[in-house]
Amino acid sequence: MKTLRVIAFPGGGNGWPIWVAQRQGFFADVRLIVELTPTPGSVYQMTHLIAGDFDIAHTAMDNVVAYTEGEGEVAIAGETSLVAIMGGDDGFLHVLARPQCASYADLRGKRLGVDALTTGFAFVLRSMLERNGLHAGDYELVAVGAGARRYAALVAGEIDGTISSTPLDVMGEAAGLRVLGSATATLGHYQGYVGATTRAWATNYGDSWGRAYVRAYGRALAGLYDAANQRDAIALLAENAKYPPAVAEKTYGIMINRSGGYEPRAVIDLQGVATVIGLREKYGSSRKRFGAPEAYVDANALRRA
Repeated sequence: MKTLRVIAFPGGGNGWPIWVAQRQGFFADVRLIVELTPTPGSVYQMTHLIAGDFDIAHTAMDNVVAYTEGEGEVAIAGETSLVAIMGGDDGFLHVLARPQCASYADLRGKRLGVDALTTGFAFVLRSMLERNGLHAGDYELVAVGAGARRYAALVAGEIDGTISSTPLDVMGEAAGLRVLGSATATLGHYQGYVGATTRAWATNYGDSWGRAYVRAYGRALAGLYDAANQRDAIALLAENAKYPPAVAEKTYGIMINRSGGYEPRAVIDLQGVATVIGLREKYGSSRKRFGAPEAYVDANALRRA
């Protein structure tokens, strides 16, 4: 048995298929023990992945591009080349705001929370605001941390808006917060979360342990998309993510959806990666030109799985 150390943002979005694979023995079938660690934010996740403390990270595609190109939120010495080895989803991203902010115009002059100031989801938020008439200087961006932290800050009134992944939009709407719009409705193709690793790990282990991980993860996706498992899948999400049953049920309808949900075969959307790159070229610190989408992807493990 091989132990794989996986780090992901907490909540159902990244963890659900992993929980299925653990509970159903899909990892054990390919001789894996998967240790899943929640991350408090992208900086912790990326620095520890690059340092070798974790083998695989379920993270934003933009982090793969940013740290590979030396544009991460923090500078890291040495080799920082990362690759996505499997797809995930479009991020299920929505702009969420305080009850008094009924439109994008109401966010003018407000404090808006992001994970970190130069991450991809912050760029998505900036693009959505710009397309709705708000430009740099019309609002203040505040680094708060991962989604759960931003949601808590929003509910507490410490910030006025944020960009959030499902099910935080579901929970927020139920709590009286405003959902102003979705990223994909504004941007079209967007590669949100991926399974990523260092290029060195992909080279050395991608065709063995990486492929085994993707195979087991793929079986979990197939199980989630099997309607016969719906009740068990919802119960598992509610139990592990600590969601109310109604939130877990609504989340199932959003995430287990062949049109806009988890990518059923974990394929990477290269058009979505191109959008990620375009946003970083526009809003990133260097404003330089990056490589083609394929430069940040190693699809060997996925293809062989």
